[in-house]
Amino acid sequence: MRVPLLLLLLAAAACQKPQAGDDALPPAPKPSEVNAQITVRQVREETVGRRLAASARVAFDENEVAHVFSPVTGRVTRILAQLGDHVRRGQTLAILASPDMGNAVSDVDKARPAVIQTAKELAREKELYAAQAGPLRDLEAARAAYAQALAEEERAEQKLRLLMKQARASHVSQVFPLVSPIDGEVLARQINPGLDVQGQFSGGATQELYTIGREEKLWVLADVYEQDLSRVKVGAPVEVTTVAYPGRVFPGKIDWIAGELDPVQRTAAVRCTLANPDHLLKAQMYATVTLSTEGHRALAIPREALLHFGDKQMVIGVDPGRDRYVRMPVIADEGAAGDLLPVLHGLEPGDQIVVKGAILLSDVVAE
Repeated sequence: MRVPLLLLLLAAAACQKPQAGDDALPPAPKPSEVNAQITVRQVREETVGRRLAASARVAFDENEVAHVFSPVTGRVTRILAQLGDHVRRGQTLAILASPDMGNAVSDVDKARPAVIQTAKELAREKELYAAQAGPLRDLEAARAAYAQALAEEERAEQKLRLLMKQARASHVSQVFPLVSPIDGEVLARQINPGLDVQGQFSGGATQELYTIGREEKLWVLADVYEQDLSRVKVGAPVEVTTVAYPGRVFPGKIDWIAGELDPVQRTAAVRCTLANPDHLLKAQMYATVTLSTEGHRALAIPREALLHFGDKQMVIGVDPGRDRYVRMPVIADEGAAGDLLPVLHGLEPGDQIVVKGAILLSDVVAE
């Protein structure tokens, strides 16, 4: 027995009809219904931008750090200060064997006879010129030679006094102690026994041998973009967070803003000084600085109200005429700090949106 074609088509249509509950959205609550999990509020202007986040790095306070170089050329014979040692001002860090002290004495010994010789030559030329037996040119040359000899003697004596003072020695020796110029901790050491070092007075390239510093105070240098600089002021409070200590906030204040921008990044360095009594922060750590800035008025929504559907920003709005929730596309500045996001496009003052519990409606409200 043949089944009529019409009956077959009706049966197929019945099979394709969605059943109750198959991929159907559950009914969304109505805005007029009271729901403790959902809060609706009008969009209005708010004061935004009161907090600004910037990337930063931790650095030594340069007023609390000394970079130690050797004033003499020589060879390291002993190391007395190790990494992490606490040293006092004037304490010996290392011993160098150097002939520079002897050379400085020799320079003084050679300069003094030259002064005596040129002084006699000058006196002789004065007598000859007064008796009209010598030209003025010879007298002027004698004066110049005498002045040059005096300057060389002064230079040699000053160098010797400086070396003796730095060596804290009362007599000339081939042993030169390298001393710490400040109280602090040995933060870095770049020498080993037997290493030949170049002196600062030799005219060649010199190498930093020790870094001495204190870590009780550190600098945090934040990079603030050009468009945000007008809102950053010296003395404003900041909060510093690091990856090493999640959840811990280090308070401080802005004490300096750079006078020029980085030409590539278009950022200015903003410095704040932090107390570091426990030595938790270390130089060269990466940090995030949240700066308190002067706010400005703008149409804004709470950060919790903003939803993402793919690459689109949305809020859940209220259609008062039909008493239902609807999705509303917006463009908001998510880079703003704080809980309020400036609205760039999509909303007008007075629009009703869900400011709490919007995520609960994201799956039940159709576009």
